[in-house]
Amino acid sequence: MPIFISQSEIGFEKILRELAKIHTVGAHHLRPLFDAVNQEVPEEHFEPAIRTAVDALLAKSRDKVGPVNDPLAVAEAINAARAKLAVLDIEGAMRVLQGEIENQDSLRQSATHGEIRLLSELADIAAKSYQWSRAIEAWNRAAELDRSNPAFPVKAGEIHVHQGRLGEALACYKRALEISLANDDAHSASVSHNRIGDVLRAQGDTAGALNAYRDSLAIRGKLAASDPSNSQWQRDLSVSHEKIGDVLVAQGDTAGALKAYRDSLAIRGKLAAGDASNSEWQRDLSVSHNKIGDVLVAQGDSVGALNAYRDGLAIAETLAASDASNSEWQRDLSVSHEKIGNVLIAQGDIAGALNAYRDGLAIAEKLAASDALNSQWQRDLSVSHEKIGNVLIAQGDIAAALSAYQHSLAIAERLAAGDASNSEWQRDLSVSHNKIGDVLRAQGDTAGALQAYQDSHAIAERLAASDASNSQWQRDLIVSHVKLAGAGDDPVSHIEKALAIARELERSGRLAPVDAWLVSALESRLKDAGGQ
Repeated sequence: MPIFISQSEIGFEKILRELAKIHTVGAHHLRPLFDAVNQEVPEEHFEPAIRTAVDALLAKSRDKVGPVNDPLAVAEAINAARAKLAVLDIEGAMRVLQGEIENQDSLRQSATHGEIRLLSELADIAAKSYQWSRAIEAWNRAAELDRSNPAFPVKAGEIHVHQGRLGEALACYKRALEISLANDDAHSASVSHNRIGDVLRAQGDTAGALNAYRDSLAIRGKLAASDPSNSQWQRDLSVSHEKIGDVLVAQGDTAGALKAYRDSLAIRGKLAAGDASNSEWQRDLSVSHNKIGDVLVAQGDSVGALNAYRDGLAIAETLAASDASNSEWQRDLSVSHEKIGNVLIAQGDIAGALNAYRDGLAIAEKLAASDALNSQWQRDLSVSHEKIGNVLIAQGDIAAALSAYQHSLAIAERLAAGDASNSEWQRDLSVSHNKIGDVLRAQGDTAGALQAYQDSHAIAERLAASDASNSQWQRDLIVSHVKLAGAGDDPVSHIEKALAIARELERSGRLAPVDAWLVSALESRLKDAGGQ
């Protein structure tokens, strides 16, 4: 079969040979250029276009890159590519450049990894030297460079929590959850759910916190069931049960809370028995005993509560004695002393309670003095002063009690002013005002007492209105109304309001057993005040 060649193809070949001869280049280098131009340019414009392209490429081959801002490897690749353009080897020039592009991409990834490592180290050093802003800035930058690692927003969130910035912390933890879910990382997702729950609970959103904790529990239950030998997953499950118990306590569901805590205790008892040298598991067991003791107190079982607290104390003492530098274990011991003091004062053992509280105060003072920026330790100190004030009141030492309460109030005011969104600190301040009011009233300063009660009431109302499901805050509001009534501020109105809240708690099953007397007592008091 004869091969027919068009007139245009003859013309292209003529131009190709001419250009190859003029510029002393191989025709095979020109053919890809001819094909590209032919596809993009109409035939009548082909010749000027191809000649322009050849001239431009050859001109570029003569333009050498100097050592200005480019990395040496980049400059060398560009010059090597342009050298190939001198013979119009366009494909060869682009292969040289593509190779260096891939090399630069590899270098960039390596540089990014190195920068992340440096940022992580910087953030850790900044945090350890109390330069919180620099630490957060470094973690945020690391998170921008690696958007697939949930640890970076978590680290920033932890600092925000430490500094009392709960809104910022919540945003960080939600971002970590998104990353964990995108990575299909169940364990990290469960941790993020718990962190979100912790912040929501601190902000007073108990319903939101409970949902977050239950999301975490669902994940951890599956993980623990899939591998009973994985001690970390077993421990994680115990933590989720405990956190759910904490919220149920706040909502007044003591039966549900007790079950959750005992589910947690059962897991921790097995872990601790399996390895007595594991201090973390021993501490977990101590915490569980304390949590169960708290619920038993709320249910009116002071004997059971004291036994639980003493079980927790025995472990806390062993741990604290083994390492005096471990601040967490020292704090645990302080908390155990405080809880035992609470039961002893309820049982009428005033001297024993005071000794327990003072043991706790001694530790709290050391911790608070060692880090004035640690809000948890500052709060612990405030609570210790308050507890001692309570005992001094019982002993009739009004002046000393006022001094203790004032120390507590000063700390509570600083914390509450630092973060208006932290409901725990706001409640602490409300309680402190009430304590001061009680002492002033006992001293005959009715006007001062009324002002203190009103200051407390303003906070109690805000908290109760922000979360009607939080039975503790509803009870606080009952107490506030009663104190205002006792100070002569429209007694009938305040007792009526207190009674309405108590009846609603009783109706909804959220009135703790230890408070079962409240409704009848308020009804009697309302009659005494002249109400219906």
